[in-house]
Amino acid sequence: MTVAHRRKRHRPALVVTTLVGLILFGVLTLVTSRERLEPALLGDGEEYLALANQIRAHWFVPPPTMNIRPPLYPTVIAVAGWLTRSDGLLAVRNLQILAWLLVGPLVALWVYRAGGGLLVGALTGGLYYTLGIGLFFIKIIYAETVTVTVAVAAGLALVWSMTPAGHSGAWRGLAAALALGAAHGRAVFQCLVPLYALFAVGAHAGKPRGAVRAATPFLVAGLVGLLPLYVAHGIRKGSPAFVNVTGHSLANYLGDRRLLGKFPPGHEAVEAVYAVRFALEPDRNIIGWWEVDAAWRGIMISRIGRDPPWATLDNYMAATAVAVLSRNPGYYVRRWFETWMEFTTAVAPAPVAGPWCPVTLARPLWVWFGTYLGPWIAFAVLAIELANVAIRGRGELVRVVAIVTYLAVALASTAIEPWPGQIRYRLQVEAFLLVALGLAAGSTASWARAALQRVRRSARSPVTTGGAGRSRT
Repeated sequence: MTVAHRRKRHRPALVVTTLVGLILFGVLTLVTSRERLEPALLGDGEEYLALANQIRAHWFVPPPTMNIRPPLYPTVIAVAGWLTRSDGLLAVRNLQILAWLLVGPLVALWVYRAGGGLLVGALTGGLYYTLGIGLFFIKIIYAETVTVTVAVAAGLALVWSMTPAGHSGAWRGLAAALALGAAHGRAVFQCLVPLYALFAVGAHAGKPRGAVRAATPFLVAGLVGLLPLYVAHGIRKGSPAFVNVTGHSLANYLGDRRLLGKFPPGHEAVEAVYAVRFALEPDRNIIGWWEVDAAWRGIMISRIGRDPPWATLDNYMAATAVAVLSRNPGYYVRRWFETWMEFTTAVAPAPVAGPWCPVTLARPLWVWFGTYLGPWIAFAVLAIELANVAIRGRGELVRVVAIVTYLAVALASTAIEPWPGQIRYRLQVEAFLLVALGLAAGSTASWARAALQRVRRSARSPVTTGGAGRSRT
């Protein structure tokens, strides 16, 4: 029996009381922040709202001709507007407050179920509310807040299915459904479906039938909920529910002054676009794709004779980026490392004015954490948990889910999108890192207690002297 399974299970009343207390702490954080919570449309918010209005007008019959945003969040806005007979923004803001408040208990339950203990789980859930970026995004019309809640719930459901709780099949089905929902909220969470399928199968290694049953919900989710989007994208060059944006993200690598003069033959026109822009702005070293979007389109018009559809332009951007980066692999690795360092050390600007708000009080802690531990702590936690699995057996695999989820999403984000200034990408993964830290802290405390008990037992045991065992004649 594993350590995770030997953990003391508290009475449901105590668990519920703890979770309610966490939510009250979240409400206290919100009240003391003095944050103005009027819904705000920033950047992509206008696109979300426009797509929501299109969905509300037609309810996907006919479907939108192009959608560069996954459909879950615009649909939520559309339904909220239809129910409230408004633009839906205030209702979505209220939903995002509720979603943010729910993450704390979800984090606490995850730590508790995976063997970290109720107290450690409660402390970890409370820490989530002190992350300023989560509080800031409550009012922003972006998909992150709602999607993170769905993704964390998916991870918790998977963990529940991997521990002795009964109804493991139902929990796996719920995990697959929630993972699919998260994938339709933010594209990077598409990795959750195959990743959680691997964990479900790993928990049944050596039992072929059990492994097949464990993988089935995730296989269905992938075949029914994800694969058709890619098929439709390939047939229609931009499906109503999914349009690839990977090429646009990869194109951000090309807007680096260090790549000038290193473009391979055949891509001189693209290199010239960035060379001209850098010449006009000599103080800048990075140019985003959206700043030269018109130039990219101009190149495509000269090639195909018409304004390119989004998918065609994205494919061209992706092919160009792959061609340039494959000729400069050292640059790609270096830039990815730089992005990772910025991604893991950046701390969001303090969003609150309340001097006694937990976000304000905890900010020095998070600044120190990001500065000194941010880039490396996840790999250290992974090593600790893998050692735990190696020592105590496959039953401890449940403790690895959170840290692997964090690394998979974070590494994928930074590999595809070298734009760490978008701090919202951190919001997508911080809850998983907190769960992993809580479990690592629980493991460390457990090992320390076990070592202390061994020392005490050896101190209480009688000392055998050299002559104690001599026989008498």
